[in-house]
This record gives sequence, structure tokens and C-alpha cells, in this order.
Amino acid sequence: MRVSALVAAAGRGERFGGDLPKLLAPLSGEPVLARTLRALSDCDLVAEIIPLVADLDGPVADFCRACAVERLQPPVLGGEHRQQSVLNGLEHLAAGPPDIVVIQDGARPLTTPDTIRQSILLAAEHGSAVAAVPMTDTVKRVDPSNHAVETLDRSNLRRVQTPQTFGFHLILQAHRTAAQDQFRATDDAALVERLGHPVRLFDSEGPNPKITAPEDLAVAEALLSSSSPGAPTRIGHGYDVHRLAEGRRLILGGVKVPWERGLEGHSDADVLTHAVCDALLGALGAGDLGEHFPDTDPRYRDISSLDLAQHVARLIADQHLRLQHLDATLVAQAPRLAPFRSQMEQNLARSLGVSTAHVNVKLTTTEGLGFCGRGEGMAAYAVALLVPV
Repeated sequence: MRVSALVAAAGRGERFGGDLPKLLAPLSGEPVLARTLRALSDCDLVAEIIPLVADLDGPVADFCRACAVERLQPPVLGGEHRQQSVLNGLEHLAAGPPDIVVIQDGARPLTTPDTIRQSILLAAEHGSAVAAVPMTDTVKRVDPSNHAVETLDRSNLRRVQTPQTFGFHLILQAHRTAAQDQFRATDDAALVERLGHPVRLFDSEGPNPKITAPEDLAVAEALLSSSSPGAPTRIGHGYDVHRLAEGRRLILGGVKVPWERGLEGHSDADVLTHAVCDALLGALGAGDLGEHFPDTDPRYRDISSLDLAQHVARLIADQHLRLQHLDATLVAQAPRLAPFRSQMEQNLARSLGVSTAHVNVKLTTTEGLGFCGRGEGMAAYAVALLVPV
């Protein structure tokens, strides 16, 4: 499998301003574009990296020619807009086509080699793979007068990023067809969708912002600083227990588990999510779940605990922190929960605004010992690590 990478670096960066192209702006001591190129080079599956530039005699092209990055090829002239630039790059590759092509924004300097690698492996299997992250804000559709007309189900929505990786002939056909029809889209995946080919999305690893305005550079700088060795961290521990009862639904990590009994409680009694929230509140130094959502308040009767987790996630963001990792253990003698573990991790990750790479759920029994072993209830433990942004 031969893999080529095209780096979209032909934008004018008008929203960034200043005399220096945004791709050459310093980020933790080196240009933004250097970090993007190095991430591609550090992925062992990428055979060649081709920058797409606005001017072959311009500063970005000069930088690419001087940049000491392995497998970096001479720059190729882009077009008037991003879609034309990518098509130019694909036509350049067509003479000796690769099997897979990675299309990466030059202005995404925090993309990890692991994310790039995952996109390649998924594209080899599915024909396409596009990095994306779940929506954490409520999204509304508006009319021309800017009045809300519909609240969209954010569980089915994703914010799409790069890398966007495809089988070469599929993406070349998609771009050629769009050019012939004079069709413009905001990303490459939309052109593949237009052919009727399904596009596979996956969660990118870690923050993956695009540098568009100067404040984006400041955010990227802070993210790099917070992930550096020695950065201050916040750790929290959570524990919760609920009694099993007849006539109640069993909800664990937001998953409705079919069983004859459920957990007793004022809310949906999701013991796993409650332990997670307590761990996060502990890391914040913000008390416990009962202080924020008392069981005497009718507003929280039967509420989804994932809604409580989203509230806690907003508290984390308000303190300029982010969840680096969450490890939780669910203790239950029965029923068998292994088939639901992955969905629990996905639900928690979505509610907390992180990828599943940052959430781990373990399942265990007590081998018949204690109240969990006797089937009287369930318990959960969680440990959370927060780092500053």
C-alpha cells in the first residue's frame, strides 16, 4: 500500500492578518506548517508529502524547499481556492498514482501521527476516513430572519476536520466530477458523498484545531503547553452506589441495558456516570454531585445522567481545563455488560466533549462477595485527570 499526502497550504490567510503568512507564524518556537509536515513525516505509512502552495516563488514554497522533513517533496502550485488546489495535487499524482491519499490542512499543527495512521488504515478498509469530533453545543437551524425553527439532535452531528483520507481513484473521480459540474464544497468528503459513496468518520486523537485567526494560535500554544511534561494537573476520584429495584430501567453509561431490574434513584440512577461526574467535580475542587444536583429538586427527577455530565463538562471548560483521561470501573455481578462497554465509552466521551481515546471503562464482578455480589446493588469508581488550557 503506497500512501501520498497532500498538504493544503495555498490559502491567503486573510482572516489571520499581518505581514507573515499564518503557516509561517511561530508556534512554540517553530512555524505552524513545520509541525503539520512533521506529523505526516512521523507517520510510518506515509511515503511522500506534497505541499500545495499559492506561489512557487513565495515564502511558503521557499520554506517547504528548505524544510528538513523526511519524504517531503517539492511544492506543487495550488489554485484560486482549496478545492482547485487539491485537484491540482491529485492530477500531479495521477501519473504514478498511489493507493491512498491523505489530504491535510497545513494549518492543523496539532494533528497527531496516530490520527493520520488511523485514517490511512480505515481508508484502506472502507475507501474513506475523515477525522471528526462530536458536537457538545446545542445546534439549532434558523430561518432567514434568524429565528430558531428546529433543534437538531447533536448525537448525530459531527464537526469535520482533517486528515481526510481516501482511495486515490475515488477522490480523483470525485474532484474531477465536481470540477466538470462546477460544483464547490467546503471539504473533500462532500465531493465523495456527492458520488453516492459513504464516507467513514472517526474520532481524532486529542485537540486538532485549525489556525484561522490569531486567537486560534494562542489556543494552540496553550494546548501545547498543557500537554508538555511538568504541566500542572488536577486529579479527582469518584465513587457511587445504587440499590437494585424492580420496575426500574437499568441505565449504565447512558446505555439502556435490558434486564429485569434497574437502579433506584432520583435521576435515572446511572451509577457509572455518577461516579464519573464526582471524579470530575473532585478534580475541579467543586464538591460532589449531590451539591450540584440535589435529590430534593424535582427538576432532576428521572433526568439523564449524561445531561449532568454535560453540565460538569461546561464547568471544566469555564475553569480553562480539559479532560486528559478518564478511567472508570463498574462493579456488578449481573447481567453480562461486556457487549455494552464500547457504547458506554462513546456516550461518556460525547457528553464530555472528548474522543473515546480519553475514556476507559472497565467491568468487574465481586465473585459473589458483598452487596454487589449478592445482587443487591451496583457500584462504580472513577479517576479523572484534568490539565489546563
